Amino acid sequence: MTSENTALAIDLTQAILEQFWQQDTTLLLKYMDEDFSLTDALNHYIIQGQQQVCGFMPTATSDIIKSRLTDKLFIIAQNCGSACTVIGKYTLTPISDADDMLYMKQYCVFVWELSRQGELKLKHIGVTKPDSTSESDYGSAFNSALITQGSALHQQSRSSDRMIITDTDDCTRFIPRNDILYATSDGRNCQICCFSGKINARINISSFVEKAGEKFVLIHRCYAINLDHITLLKPYCVVMSNGSELPVPVKRYSEIKQLLTELLSNK
Repeated sequence: MTSENTALAIDLTQAILEQFWQQDTTLLLKYMDEDFSLTDALNHYIIQGQQQVCGFMPTATSDIIKSRLTDKLFIIAQNCGSACTVIGKYTLTPISDADDMLYMKQYCVFVWELSRQGELKLKHIGVTKPDSTSESDYGSAFNSALITQGSALHQQSRSSDRMIITDTDDCTRFIPRNDILYATSDGRNCQICCFSGKINARINISSFVEKAGEKFVLIHRCYAINLDHITLLKPYCVVMSNGSELPVPVKRYSEIKQLLTELLSNK
């Protein structure tokens, strides 16, 4: 795409999100392509098709707390041929002045494609759960990002939902599991890829998966992924919510596809 098209894709991505958090999906529906897909991070499944996504929108917006996007950063992660991928991070700031609301960060990936008529069409949206929250903190809204403070249960969940890792510099790291996208093997150690950066950890990939918990799955002998951050499975790779594409062995593709489908359907 040209620089003008990618700049427009960034602007539209931001505008769609800003409208969504005002319970307005007009712009999203305008640019949504017929084969559009949406990753529902709350319920752990992918909604495919314009009609199905449109049917989901009333549920997605019904209970959200109206918020502004602050501390925004949107960039082009990939630009190839007629398609580009926009990734972003932002803080959801409630419009309400209530003192018990918690401002939360969220991350997104938008996949855009240029049609034969030269118009931008939205092909896919993936968004993460808010940072450092458990599933029990969510209502029925699509990725509701605001929770009330002062809950002992919530505080316990936040503190226990961290991994304690020793890195290769012998520093002890306390990593929120929801910040981890995936880990990749580096011989006897592994590199942990987080939204906040990469960590070279003094732990092998098998031990990492065991320690990380049930949300993490090996898709390759060298790659373990966080189920909460999958946006797409295609031959022969998994696409994560930051746009990273991780390989799936050709001979194990059907097996991995079935495994991921079962795990995400049962969540």
